[in-house]
Amino acid sequence: MKKFNFIIGIVILCYAVAIPGFIYLIKNMDQGFNSEYKIEVNRLSYRINSDFDAKGEYIKPDLSDMKYIKKVEYSEKPDKSFFEADNQSGYEIIPLYKGNELKGYVKASYIRNISLKEKYYHIIIAGLALLGVFMICLLVYIRKSILKPFCQIRNLPEELAKGNLANEYVAEEKSRYFGKFIWGLGMLQDELILAKKKELNLERDKKLLVLSISHDIKTPLNAIRLYAKALQEGLYDTDKEKDEAAEQIEAKTVEIESYVDEIVRSSSEDILNIEVKEGEFYLKELVDKITRNYSRRFQDIHMEFEVAKYSNKILSGDLDRAYEAVCNIIENACKYGDGRKLSLSFDEEEYCQLIKIYNSGEKIGEQDINHIFDCFYRGSNSEGKPGAGLGLYICRRIMRKMQGDIYCEIKDDGMEFVIVVPIV
Repeated sequence: MKKFNFIIGIVILCYAVAIPGFIYLIKNMDQGFNSEYKIEVNRLSYRINSDFDAKGEYIKPDLSDMKYIKKVEYSEKPDKSFFEADNQSGYEIIPLYKGNELKGYVKASYIRNISLKEKYYHIIIAGLALLGVFMICLLVYIRKSILKPFCQIRNLPEELAKGNLANEYVAEEKSRYFGKFIWGLGMLQDELILAKKKELNLERDKKLLVLSISHDIKTPLNAIRLYAKALQEGLYDTDKEKDEAAEQIEAKTVEIESYVDEIVRSSSEDILNIEVKEGEFYLKELVDKITRNYSRRFQDIHMEFEVAKYSNKILSGDLDRAYEAVCNIIENACKYGDGRKLSLSFDEEEYCQLIKIYNSGEKIGEQDINHIFDCFYRGSNSEGKPGAGLGLYICRRIMRKMQGDIYCEIKDDGMEFVIVVPIV
């Protein structure tokens, strides 16, 4: 910002120096325009003085051979009005002498052809002044609307990366260029702060849950240990007592399993706390976001990307979450496909919009088809590839919260995922 302020000062200083110099050049250039009238003035002066000196009286000269001089006036004792001229003409004063004695004055009025420089002098000056004002206003506008908003946020990404979420305040800005960007950064900051709070609360709840369940598990574990020790030491004499001890061990085992299931269920629900907003969006909005994000990317990796024709319908749900689901499918296609082709096609069935995402390449096994949407499940084709088995599970959670669904079909030379979105 300081450098730009310096640039503004230099521009203003240069302009302030240049304008007077330019005006001086305009005033002094082309001073010899239309100087032919001076030749006629000299001729007229010689003619009048010759006649006057010879006869001793003023004789009005013949102007028929004069191109520029149109009128002459004589006065022995001229008054103030004698030396006045109109805007369209100039004049020259010719003194008349008899011998060395001054006898009067002749005023020779000539037509003045105004040069373009003189004609547009004031327009040029006004234009230069307006140009200077425009340049200064432009620099001030750039400073206020572009550089100042940017300077307010230049440190924010670094601070967010360091984890200093609340140290940088992002003020609302109505800038045409950065307003939405700053607003988005503010939202990101708020979401990160909220996510951090949720994470802390989650960690606290998990610890409380684990402590609580650990305490609850101790009771059936102690019971199992006692029954097992009694069986080991032969404290039960009859088969009936042994069967009852075994039944108790099994019952306590089932109780422990229920606690473990509760831990797993609680952990997965906390991790995948997916919120879906109720609303409506056009299919075109979703497709446009997808093509903007992936067209150039697929072009760079030489992967064929096709989007079939579709009818722009209004769909029910959350545009951002629907986009997230589609992106998860496409990212999986990039990860597990052969990188040759990915296509989007569209269909309609029972008041629902079907968005079909096909990718060529390796197919999953028949044994995986019913489990690929399960939490933490990874198919047989995922060996050696990064992932946690959550992508497709998240997709199904999102679509079902939007009253839709997602399923998968195995094709001859690839895979096709079908996203189902309700039509309004």
